[in-house]
Amino acid sequence: MADLSTLKRLEAHPRIAEWQYPPSPLMQDFLQKVLSGFDFPGYEVRIHVIEIDGGIVGFISHTHWRQGAFYLVTCGWSLLPECWGQGIMSRSLRQLFDSFFADQVDYVFADYFHGNHRCQRLLQKLGFAPHVIPWLERCRKLWATRHLVWLHRMYLDRARWLELRGQKSSAQEKG
Repeated sequence: MADLSTLKRLEAHPRIAEWQYPPSPLMQDFLQKVLSGFDFPGYEVRIHVIEIDGGIVGFISHTHWRQGAFYLVTCGWSLLPECWGQGIMSRSLRQLFDSFFADQVDYVFADYFHGNHRCQRLLQKLGFAPHVIPWLERCRKLWATRHLVWLHRMYLDRARWLELRGQKSSAQEKG
């Protein structure tokens, strides 16, 4: 399990930091709570650490919650630049998404900053499609992070994932 200093060091890398929200005491407090197993009512926040040869090279954070009848997950990630272009994040996300959809997750969402073409291509390669971020949510994120940046959101649903993976969903099998 990673500690807070390891995750902060990873996100502080100059080539990673340009695509992250600026560090803040609020975010550090949040990460510390996540790492200590704090319970966020209605939400389950997890961090999946990516290791190579015993060293942490990245992580994927994911938040799980229910909205009505839907089981939703939102994800974010960081990977050391020297590991970019090797398929490490793609493989890690595929494994994680296989487990999400096996656990009956309905939708996975991911946001990325405007101009982060690597992230956009990765999401497209994984089968994600564009999704709208409501204005009120945009305003809340802007206020919470004090970071003026245009975000894009993409989503992936279970049926699309199973189709891409060559499987059928239970709804497809019935129809």
